[in-house]
Amino acid sequence: MRIIEISTQSNINDLLAKAQRLASEHGASLCGDTTCGTLAASGVEGEYAVYGSTVRVIIKKKPFYAPWGVVEKKIRAFFSA
Repeated sequence: MRIIEISTQSNINDLLAKAQRLASEHGASLCGDTTCGTLAASGVEGEYAVYGSTVRVIIKKKPFYAPWGVVEKKIRAFFSA
């Protein structure tokens, strides 16, 4: 398990809409609302929660061959402004 915290200045509705669009385009799943939800892609599974201007992503499962650095980079890309 790993926790990734992403600070943003973006409107959370816009940020999540973009993340959901990107997930759909890349065959991933991002389900939820502006408070919390789940995500899954390529064997990575987790959940997210929004705390003010911070999105906290908890990765609960990942393939053994996927380095944490790569997983974190991909997650940050989905939730970037």
